[in-house]
Amino acid sequence: MPLLPSNFSTRSGVKRSSPDALQSRARGLNAKQIRIDYPDDDLRLRVSRFLSSRHFTTFMNLEVQVRHGEVTISGEVDSFYEKQIAMTSCQHVAGVLALVDHIKVRKPK
Repeated sequence: MPLLPSNFSTRSGVKRSSPDALQSRARGLNAKQIRIDYPDDDLRLRVSRFLSSRHFTTFMNLEVQVRHGEVTISGEVDSFYEKQIAMTSCQHVAGVLALVDHIKVRKPK
């Protein structure tokens, strides 16, 4: 139970909010998600650059397509590990709303 009412007056007469009221308002801010729509060409370029900045040469050959924030990655990599790294890396690019995995793992020779 709060010790102070949600709005209380100080000696100067200025109304202040109690810490409990501020905390309840802050909780509401955390629940909201802010979505920024990036142009598809911009997002495709940023995802491609992000992949090429990784230290896997096979990522340079991956094709990136974007439609309304949905990123489709296709191509071939040498191992399942590289495939996982590519997909996980793309999740960290701002503006990616969904990922579609069309990456194939080459069979060992």
